[in-house]
Amino acid sequence: MPADVTSGAARETCDAKHLDGLAGIRAEMASIYRDARSGKLDADRAKHLMSMLVQIRGVLEAEIEERKMGEHEDRLAKLEALLR
Repeated sequence: MPADVTSGAARETCDAKHLDGLAGIRAEMASIYRDARSGKLDADRAKHLMSMLVQIRGVLEAEIEERKMGEHEDRLAKLEALLR
């Protein structure tokens, strides 16, 4: 679907399912970049969309770190239990 240069309307139909991982976020950023470079997407709209993707990436990274911390705590608890 061609994008409306003034609003970036085609960007509104983005399938959000692929934004649940860093690779998907990177791919969407690359797509927005290409659309902005080719003139299919207004530069201000592209900047706004990129900003939102950066926020999503930050939340995703925090979730990943939180999960890793939980895994480390679980392993530590198991090791402590073995030492008792």
